[in-house]
Order: sequence, then structure tokens, then C-alpha cells
Amino acid sequence: MKKIDMPVHEMAVVIAQAGSQNTKEAFSYNGENKLLPLITAKQYSRRNALLSSLVVAWSPVLPSHNTISHWCILAVGSKSGDVSFWKIYKPGHYTVDVCTVTKDPIFVGVLQAHNSSVCAMSWEVSCSRSSKSSLLLATGCSDGSVKIWSGDIEGLNQCTDAKEVSFSSVAEVTTNSSAPVSSISLSTPAQPRREVNLAVGRVSGSLETCILDLCSNKVENSSECHAHDRVVTGLSWGLDGHCLYSCSQDNSARCWIFEKNQLEEVPVHTNFPELKESIDLSVVSHQCFGLTLGPGEVMIAVVRSLDPNMLDQMYQARTQKAVVEFIWIGGQFLGIPLNKDIYISNKQSAKSSETNFLWWGSNILWSLKNYEKCETGLVLWDVIAALQVLMKSAPAFLETLMHKWVTDLFSDDQQRVSIDALCQCRKDMMSNVSSRKLHLLNIICRKVMLRDPAGENGNSTSTDLWSSLLLSSERELRERLVAFTFAAVLNRKSYFLKGTCAENMWFPVGVAQMRSWVSMNSGGVHNQLRSLSSTIKRLGSRINSVCEYSAKETCAYCSAPVHFESPDIALCGSVDPTIVPTERHKLSRCAASMRLCSVLEPTWYCVCCGGMVDKLVPETYFTMKTSPLLNAADPDVELSLYSAPAVPRCPFCGILLQRLMPEFLLSVSPV
Repeated sequence: MKKIDMPVHEMAVVIAQAGSQNTKEAFSYNGENKLLPLITAKQYSRRNALLSSLVVAWSPVLPSHNTISHWCILAVGSKSGDVSFWKIYKPGHYTVDVCTVTKDPIFVGVLQAHNSSVCAMSWEVSCSRSSKSSLLLATGCSDGSVKIWSGDIEGLNQCTDAKEVSFSSVAEVTTNSSAPVSSISLSTPAQPRREVNLAVGRVSGSLETCILDLCSNKVENSSECHAHDRVVTGLSWGLDGHCLYSCSQDNSARCWIFEKNQLEEVPVHTNFPELKESIDLSVVSHQCFGLTLGPGEVMIAVVRSLDPNMLDQMYQARTQKAVVEFIWIGGQFLGIPLNKDIYISNKQSAKSSETNFLWWGSNILWSLKNYEKCETGLVLWDVIAALQVLMKSAPAFLETLMHKWVTDLFSDDQQRVSIDALCQCRKDMMSNVSSRKLHLLNIICRKVMLRDPAGENGNSTSTDLWSSLLLSSERELRERLVAFTFAAVLNRKSYFLKGTCAENMWFPVGVAQMRSWVSMNSGGVHNQLRSLSSTIKRLGSRINSVCEYSAKETCAYCSAPVHFESPDIALCGSVDPTIVPTERHKLSRCAASMRLCSVLEPTWYCVCCGGMVDKLVPETYFTMKTSPLLNAADPDVELSLYSAPAVPRCPFCGILLQRLMPEFLLSVSPV
């Protein structure tokens, strides 16, 4: 940009003349009195307000139709009343061994939403009249107005640069209140899908709720109540729109049941009956900044600012500004039906305690059922924490609850599975269950039911049942992983023979180790898996062009040969039993490929099963509805099924992996 060498008083005259002429052309002085097109004073003021962002909101992650990439929209609200949109792609890889560059954010456009400052925004995906998904955005303004906008997902998916904004006005919420909007929340209930719940919190402390009918685009059944004494700072819908949580600057967090289009307040604190009451942090805080639900929706997290008068002024007041309070909410009526199949075995429980347990059981079963959907992220730390508390406080009730859950897990509309049938752990039962259910079963077994099998709450019969379920589930997942890898090899070979580019396909590794595992367990694996292993063997040296096939492995510490003995760990040196085992290095094998993990490069680590993962597995493996061995492998399967993995997940637990760094990189003195 060229520097303007012009006196201040002359510049002021030029700007004044530009504003009075009300034109898009102003003046620029470059030493030769040449006129250059500039923006007007009004345009400058508007763009300056646009740069003053007040609030941001992320849309749900949406898949692209033609590619395997995912994207979302970042909305930025400003003082000018405009909302700018940015399209951001989900990272294609989370590992450094794939040399790809993440796409830059794409500026979609600007929407003139309000005439004043945008104070709150909320996203939601719902189905419209034509059963076509649409992206909804609710915006709240400082002048009290609330509007709902609909985004064209198809248009946003194809958008590659700033064009006409693919958002149109759906409805405007009209109320008697003109107080500025401080928070807003959208939610799509499970039934019916063509309605959207909207909650609006205002500076006055009032809370408004209404229902948007997507068929008629009309706002119906609006209601209002005085929820708080000061500004509503946080709103969050829960349990498919059955309940609403709010917090305020008046230092309160409240729970509301949304029933018959009306809000009814219920107590927010629901501790376990056998545990003593937790500390109420509202005593040492003076306002709430915001709240959010836990991933399993059995607790909420409230951010509170600490009261400086309650802190030590020398130390605490300087360092402790705020605190996050976790509140149990699973032991109350939250709008979902009570599951009456759950009964308490403990006869000493009081009637009120019994009802509390029943609500805990119903809400936990609802949450676990929701996790069976592949589109729901497998993050359930709050549910696991609740189950661990039940294990200590009411083990008999937990046993009944988990028996009810696991029988539902393996049952379908045609056949009901009993506990006696689960004790046998038949192979056909595991083969007909989705991978997500098996991952969920492994997490419950490891983190809850078998967490302390020898402890005071341990039961030998129960421990045997859950140990058998865990072993059978992991065996089934391992067979699926091996079959998936073998099918990927045949798929790559098919594309290679056709001359089709397979650049973006997953490159299988550890094929030789998997064949060794199938040979070691030939009597217990599926017949189709043995057939696939034989097909791979017949390829011979031709297999090297489509996958990594190396049966020879050496120790990274002493270069001694390493023989395949187990899919989890390995010992270097000879397999001769006369050699002392302590003289052999113990090495870890990758849970996904059965190869030796690298000792120099960072590897992935599962916090649930403790498995090490060196090479990631494609997303398709985690979304299998049944075992791939039930049907013959088709080498002409679609290319997208074996695309390069993006998200690091444990093949046996399904949860996100963490990086395990070498010890010398974590040391304070790495030299």
C-alpha cells in the first residue's frame, strides 16, 4: 500500500467531501493530485464494525458428498449486525508420516442478519419438508430480535470461494421483551424430526422457549418465564430437547423440564444416595460464566468465577480466578420414560433411594443406547465415572443394570438373548453385532465390570461372565481387522491390475504377521478367514506391489531376530526354551498391524486397553454393522471403503488414541 503524504486538515476535508457526496468514490492524495477509488466514510464505519467480532459459533461437522473429507462452518457475529461465514475442512490426517497440507479456510460470505450487534448464535441440523437436511442458525441481537436462518448444505458443500451467501431467512421470533439477547440454543428433538426447539436467554434474566415448525416455517407455542435475577450467560438443551439447563450472573445453575411446551424447574443437584453430599461451589463463587453437558449427559460442567472476598488475598486471589464445577444430573426425571425392567436387589434401600436408583439406571441406559450410533463420538467419561460410583455404592444394582444393558446389546426385534446364552459366548452372536457395540462392550468390561475383579465388590460368577465377554469380543474384532486388511490387499491388487490410481487408498501393513496369526489359530478362526489367508499366500511375490509384506523382523536394541509368538508382545532372540527369558528384549506389537512398534518414532497409545498402535485403521472398520466374514470378500468393493485413515482410533476400544512419546523426549534433561 502506498503511503499518503498529506496534511491532517486536508485529509479531513477530503473525507468530509466524500461523505457528503454519498458516493463509493473518495479521494487519495499521492503527491500528484490524482483521484483513486476509495470507500466512503459510511463504508469505513461499517467495515470497522464488522471487524469488531463479538461472538463465534461452530456448526456440526458435515460430510462431503463426492469425497471422504468433512467440513464445518464458522460463523462470526459482529457489532454491525453482520455474520461472516468461513468454511473449514476437517484435517485429513493426524499423523506426521502422511505428508499432506490441510486446506486453508474458505471465506463463504457475509449475511446482514441484524441492524445492531450480534450477541449470541447457535447451530443445528434438521430435516425440512422434503426430508432434506438443512443447516439452521439462530442469531440473537442486542436490540432484542431473534432470527432463524437456513443454510443450503448442498450449496455450502460445493462452495469454494466467496459467492452469494447460501443462507435464507426462515423465521423471526417475536416476543414482548426488547431486552438484549445474551444466550441462545437450538435443539432437534428425536420425535418429531421436523420441529426445532429454541431457547433464548436475555440480559433481564428472562428465559423464552418456542418451537419452530419446519413444514410451515412458523414459530409456535412460545412461552416465557423469569428464570434468573441477572444476565443469562449459558443455555444448553439435553436428552433430545427434553430438558434445558441455564446459568446466570446471579450465581445460579438451573434445570428445566420442557414438557407440553412449558418449562418446569427441577432440582439440578442429584447426588448418589450412598455418597455424602458434594461441596456446593456456589458458596465461594459470585457468578456463572457458562455451562455445557457432559458427553453422556449424566452431568453438567458449570464455569464459576470465584469470589475474591472468600479467597486468601496474598496467594489464592492472585492465581485462582475461576473454577469448573461438575454436577451429577442423572438421578432425576429428565423427560425420558422410566425403564421399569430395572429392579434393585438391595432390600435395605429406602423408597426414595430406590426411585433415585431407577432414574439413574434409566438415564444411563438411554445414554449407552445413544452411543450405539456410529455418528455419536465414543467419548463417555461421565458415564464411566457414574458406573464406577455405582460399583462402589450399589454393586447389586449395577449388576442388574449391566445385565439388562448387555442383553439388549445382543438382542434384536426377532430374538431376545438371555444371560445364560451370553455365558456361552457363541461365535455367531459376536459376528452379528456391529463393531460399535463391541467397542462399547470392551470399554464397559475394562473400565467398570473388570476394573477391580479381586476387590471387595468382586463376584466370581460375574467376573467370569464379563471376562468371557471381553475375550470373545476382542477375538471377534481381531478377526474383523485381519479380514479387513486381507480384503484391502485384494482390493488394491484389483485396482492395480486395472491401471486405476490407488493413491488415496489405505496401504495395508503387517500382512505377513496376520497370516502367521491365522496359521497359529487355524482351528478357531472363521473358515472364510482361512480362505482369504490362502488367497494372499498364492499371490506370492506379486503382493509386494500392493502392500507391505515382510515376515522378517529384528530387535531395535540388539538386532536379533524376532519371531511371531503373540499379536501383542514379542521377545527377541531364539524361541528355544533353554534361553533365559530375561535375556531377551520385550517389544510391543502394533494392535492394528501386529508389526513391531517403532522405538524411535512416537506411537499411539490407548488409555483404555493399553494397546500400542503404530499404523492407523480406516474409518470403515469402525462402522461395520456385522462381521465382513459373513459374506465373501469382494475385491471390486468401492475405493472409499479403504481410504487412508484420518482419525486415530483404537481398533479394540474405538476411542481416540493419544501420542506416547519416547521417554527421552519427556525428560527435563534430554541430552
